[in-house]
Amino acid sequence: MKKILLIGNANSNSSSRIFQNLIIDLIQQNRNITVISGNKPHKNNVEWISVSELSDIFIINFIFIQLKIMKYILKSYHNYNDIVILIEHFVFINILCRILNIKNIIFVDGKSVNTFSSTFSKISFHYASKLIVPATSLIKDWKIEKFKPKIFLSKYYIDINKFYIKKDYKNRNKNIGFIGRFTEEKRLSLFLEFCSLVINIDPKIKIYIAGDGRLKKDLIYNIQKYNMENKVRLCGWIEDNKLADFYNELRLLIITSKVEGGPLVALESMSCGTPILSTKVGIIEDVIVDGINGYIFNEENIMNQAIKVVKLLNSEELNTVSVNARNTIVNNYSYESGIQDMNKIL
Repeated sequence: MKKILLIGNANSNSSSRIFQNLIIDLIQQNRNITVISGNKPHKNNVEWISVSELSDIFIINFIFIQLKIMKYILKSYHNYNDIVILIEHFVFINILCRILNIKNIIFVDGKSVNTFSSTFSKISFHYASKLIVPATSLIKDWKIEKFKPKIFLSKYYIDINKFYIKKDYKNRNKNIGFIGRFTEEKRLSLFLEFCSLVINIDPKIKIYIAGDGRLKKDLIYNIQKYNMENKVRLCGWIEDNKLADFYNELRLLIITSKVEGGPLVALESMSCGTPILSTKVGIIEDVIVDGINGYIFNEENIMNQAIKVVKLLNSEELNTVSVNARNTIVNNYSYESGIQDMNKIL
């Protein structure tokens, strides 16, 4: 049986855990997997080697984690057919794979805002045997067209039986929301500025915010700045088995990120029949047909965007978009389609 070494994120945050588990599900068919990461795999039959960050300083973690993983590879690489790497900027590991003549496959996520990380990622792409992208738009974002012969498309998948319509869309209140880590790339300040405009037009609209992170103080400051204390509900981190409940409380999920790998939350939300309004990040341009199964966020004029959202929340149009959003996921992002894509690559 084919054996694969999967190198994940040493940071054990929720988003990296979900992504890692997604990849494990896709590649586990007829394959044995060993996982090196900070996140324990969700399946007991997967061998796990724990690795964690040593410091809050990026460069220290960058060197320390790779050295630890490289030590393991040197000792046991002959046991594996492929090494699948979920962290693009692990350049030393990819160079080692080339030296040892091991097939190394990189999952290309959203482009990092960190210039250092992006630079090393591009070097890693050069040494990779294969590059897997979840959306064709990421090829353009990373400017990696020159690697086209070794680029393969493998879309994310969603468990449509886990993320489904629990609450009839027509019966939902006028709630809009955000879910994710409170970090710079999510641009929560833009999200809250936009929400303040929406609420000023229609005070009956409520804001749901799920997540946590080091910018929580900034989030609370901006909520107070816009006098939205009575309009915003802070939901905290939501466990995986409760995510569908969160999406089913919303009529629209807002994504204002500057960069994204997925975002997976877009697909999860749509699978629950909740349309999204998102900036053009990650896989969004491959997924969303503006006005049909979701909406593209216009950053150039957020006042006009706010007026549009209020009109949508008070119209019947969103009912149709909700149906189309769910159908998009069922027809294009199911587990079965993900398995088919992965079997063509590995």
